[in-house]
Amino acid sequence: MVAANLDPFGLILVLTGLSIRIDFPFYIWEIVQGQFFDLNFKNIGLILFTAIFQSVVAYLFWNKGIEVAEPNAAGFSSYLIPAFVTILSVLVLDESFELFHGIAIALIFSGLYLGMRVQQP
Repeated sequence: MVAANLDPFGLILVLTGLSIRIDFPFYIWEIVQGQFFDLNFKNIGLILFTAIFQSVVAYLFWNKGIEVAEPNAAGFSSYLIPAFVTILSVLVLDESFELFHGIAIALIFSGLYLGMRVQQP
């Protein structure tokens, strides 16, 4: 949760600046190794989509969700990531849904249900 007096956009700016400094040497190393990617509209679009929606917008929604739902309840949502990734990989990437996926998702939701019941007085 972001402190009340901390500007969320300023925090994103600082985190972005730090990540560029950390990632840049690895990017240069890949170029030296001869690994490039095509600079075309599709790749630029993917980079912009990731930078805007999956980084900035998701971060702002996460902060708003914590503000609305309280940190304890919002923290449970991180356990849903494997379930949603599985569902999206089946829908978007045409992966096959196996029995162990269903069992894992059922266990995740069971654990969340039990955790939410224990958390409430």
